[in-house]
Amino acid sequence: MPIDDAINGKRFVLSGWLGWLIVGFAAWVLGSVLTAVIVIKVHGWLLDAGQRLIRQNDQHSTADMAELLAAELNDRLHAQFAAVYLLAPNGDLELVGAAGPVSEELSQVPTLVQRAVRSRRFSTASSQELAELDALDVSAAFATPLLVDRTSRGALFAGAGPAGWEEPVPAGVAAFASMAVAVLGLAEYAAAQEEEARNDVLTKLPNRRAFEEELDLVLAMRKMHEEVGLAVLDLDGFKNVNDEGGHPLGDEVLRRTARALLHEVRSGESIFRVGGDEFALVVRDGAKAAATAVARIRSALRRVQVPRTLPTFSAGISAAPTDGTRREELIRRADAALYAAKLAGRDRTVVYQEAPPFEEAAGRRVALGSAPSSPVRVLLVDDDAGLRTLLRHTLSLDQVVVAEADSAAAASSKLRTFAPNVIVLDVGMPQVDGLTFCAQLKRDPRTRAIPVVLLSGLGAEAQARAREVGAEAFLHKPFSPLELLGLIKGLASATGVEQEVQPAATTEQLLAYAVDLRSLVESGLREQSLLRSAYRQTVNALANALESKDAATRSHSDRVVSYASELTLDCAPALLDDPSLEYGFLLHDVGKIGIPDGILQKPGPLDPAERRAIERHTILGADMLHDVPLLAGEGIRVVRSHHERWNGTGYPDRLVGDEIPLGARIFAVADTLDALTSDRPYRSARDWDTAAQTIVGESGRQFDPTVVDAFRDVEGRLRDTFAEFALARDRDSTTS
Repeated sequence: MPIDDAINGKRFVLSGWLGWLIVGFAAWVLGSVLTAVIVIKVHGWLLDAGQRLIRQNDQHSTADMAELLAAELNDRLHAQFAAVYLLAPNGDLELVGAAGPVSEELSQVPTLVQRAVRSRRFSTASSQELAELDALDVSAAFATPLLVDRTSRGALFAGAGPAGWEEPVPAGVAAFASMAVAVLGLAEYAAAQEEEARNDVLTKLPNRRAFEEELDLVLAMRKMHEEVGLAVLDLDGFKNVNDEGGHPLGDEVLRRTARALLHEVRSGESIFRVGGDEFALVVRDGAKAAATAVARIRSALRRVQVPRTLPTFSAGISAAPTDGTRREELIRRADAALYAAKLAGRDRTVVYQEAPPFEEAAGRRVALGSAPSSPVRVLLVDDDAGLRTLLRHTLSLDQVVVAEADSAAAASSKLRTFAPNVIVLDVGMPQVDGLTFCAQLKRDPRTRAIPVVLLSGLGAEAQARAREVGAEAFLHKPFSPLELLGLIKGLASATGVEQEVQPAATTEQLLAYAVDLRSLVESGLREQSLLRSAYRQTVNALANALESKDAATRSHSDRVVSYASELTLDCAPALLDDPSLEYGFLLHDVGKIGIPDGILQKPGPLDPAERRAIERHTILGADMLHDVPLLAGEGIRVVRSHHERWNGTGYPDRLVGDEIPLGARIFAVADTLDALTSDRPYRSARDWDTAAQTIVGESGRQFDPTVVDAFRDVEGRLRDTFAEFALARDRDSTTS
């Protein structure tokens, strides 16, 4: 929605604002008013500003009102300039109003403004940020965010001329920012954006965010004995719709499905689009009511015939409190039931029920169809090498022995030496197609009893032909490899028994299979989490051991990890996908454990022998960690190379320029920044500005110029991090 639409009726907004200035009561922004009223008692210029703005034409656009606000702020502060920036829909800051003799220079968003918006705090310019504004001839500058519900929507920006501000911190700025929010209609605009953020653009149904909020609310309001039902609906074969008619047809089918769903929901029911072809239904009652609602919706969708029938859907249902009382539990169990519905043949509903103990479930599967004790053998016949590779890897996870053939002739040859339990056969093959070959297999007494699964993307006609030629099962492409695995295991367990039709497992069996599969995944994730936690504890123990050995590194590791992560996010965010990087940052100096204390803690300069010893810590650290899997990658390269220099004069390998790993180049700046601003046995800490100037001065010599540019971009955030660590240190020293 254009922001101009949000300020229609501006006279009402401005009058309302003036009303709370005069009467001291806010009808809509209580927190802002409490701030403003206190300031207005001393600074009457805000009241004057409000009166002047109200007298302006109520047809002014957002840009016009921003110009008026900038002019008012500029006049009252006797500033060199004043400006208003707002966030555009794409998230970029844009200049929408400015005043002062140098206002035309402000179109490029200053770093100070970006920092104020990110931090949501009033911010004054650092020396580096003032240097950036050098062309504007200012001696001081500030930026303050325009906040709506603690979210930045823009900023006010002003700079003082050579004489500086008339007051140390311009008074009334916070209240003026609150007035600007009201004048620009930002609260109304934000509310409209929030509403849009909860609705799916294509179908106009509430989206996943709205679904999660609604389910959380319903669960929170549920009384002890009340039930809540959740149904997850997934359209069957929707990919075929996109493949046949393209995405425009797919979009139209989704819109028509959404309209039909919305038409059928009743009081106490809410429908949402939560994924590409997935919908969710929240029912303020139990599983039985949810199943009734799903049956009603299924019947309604089947009645839609014009201009074309809608796809069928599979559904899984869970309910609180039986299946859980938290959103995540209900979604997980509804998904498990949905998966069981898909395995059972689609176009059906499965209600979740707790899986029996593993031994009991396994025993029931044996009773339903005892699996062979030896590995299942499958002959896979498909001319698509990529699909064969995918299926081979999937089936091998369950210890299935796979033989492959790319044609009917090759399969016939393979059958002379390989006796499969199941044959998986693609319909669309060159020369002899899968249907013809299946008919040949069923006529041959030697292969007649081997179950055949046919694969095809041709739809109902191919499925009917598959039955005619004697195939035991048929899968539409695209299909789930796990679905195929389930079919193979079921057919293999019945090998040697006469097959009349495609086997159909019971819903209970399929649900148990789905729950077991989910449990295996969750167990694996828990083990990974425990392993990561153990690694983290070990890494922290090593870092703490180093800090106890070298007083100069106390808290150094935590600070440089923060600095280096911030720099990486700005200049090479893809590196953060490597989990080893953070551990490399944290353990960069672990090799110092092997350096004598006398060298580490020496208060004076090191002699050449001591220098050589200290320089070995990078090699020692890399050697200590080279067999640790979690450090494999960029992390181990940081440990070895973080003392290399851009000009080739560093250690241990004298690497030059881009030969130095990027993570190490980034970390070198962070490490030096912390070293310069920390006390060391041989010198006192330098102030921040001196340290920053040193780093900038070493661009192209000690440091990668690109990383130094990133340092300039994020210096404000790094300074804030430094201040937070200093505050924590002071607080700890006070309480100890």
